[in-house]
Amino acid sequence: TTYSNASASNSRFVDPVAGMVQLSDADLSAKEAELARREMEIARQESLVANGIPVESAGMINRPKNFPPFIKFWKYYPEQEIPSDSQPLLKQIFILWLVIAGTYLVNWIVSFCCLACADALGSVGSLLVLSTVYLFVFIPVSYEVCFFVLYRALKEQRGLSFFCFLFTFAIWGLIIAWHTIGISEGGTVGWIQTIDLFLGKHSFVGFLGVVVSLAYTTCVAGVIYYWIKCWNHYKKNGLKSKAFGEASTLAAQYASQNQNMFNDSQGATQI
Repeated sequence: TTYSNASASNSRFVDPVAGMVQLSDADLSAKEAELARREMEIARQESLVANGIPVESAGMINRPKNFPPFIKFWKYYPEQEIPSDSQPLLKQIFILWLVIAGTYLVNWIVSFCCLACADALGSVGSLLVLSTVYLFVFIPVSYEVCFFVLYRALKEQRGLSFFCFLFTFAIWGLIIAWHTIGISEGGTVGWIQTIDLFLGKHSFVGFLGVVVSLAYTTCVAGVIYYWIKCWNHYKKNGLKSKAFGEASTLAAQYASQNQNMFNDSQGATQI
């Protein structure tokens, strides 16, 4: 990594992939501080290895417990692994995920209340089964394929991984928007199901449906807002340029590894 000052107020950061990137003095100071922090962390780990202390076990000392607290499969330590300028964004996406998970939990609880409203809804059984699948399958999967894709992209500063997060984040938002509508036998107590509850004179459960529908609507608005925010982060921090560079590198590697196949196809064309 190379730094050079172009003037007193403007600096340029030479990224090995993205090339020359314009930075303010504040951004440059933040990157220098982040680089110094990472160098200190590497030196600490090398010292642990030299003294025969396992890095993983030593690193767990004084570290906060991850969420969920009883599942060791997910481990993340943003204070040590994520650049300081990206930590607020990651925390906000994590809070958004918690809000969405809470919304599906409330939807699951309200679906049990709908058992007493079978005369107003299409299929209460489908509602209960699908709401259970959404809570116990869809939410954990979204934690892995959405939040942790972002986490690894920020940790490794990989543009393609960040682009994959944007793609999965958009799909996640579309699914939540579909659930907000609340079609019959769709597994959520969305707006359509809520209207049916009121038409069937189930006012109390209908009120609960309004709460769930508003929560889903808030989640959709949150996904849209933070998708735009992540897209701006993607462009501002040079990750977009890195993504093109990484894609070009992968294409070149694929071409070199499959050169014989291309030669055979060219020979067949000439014949």
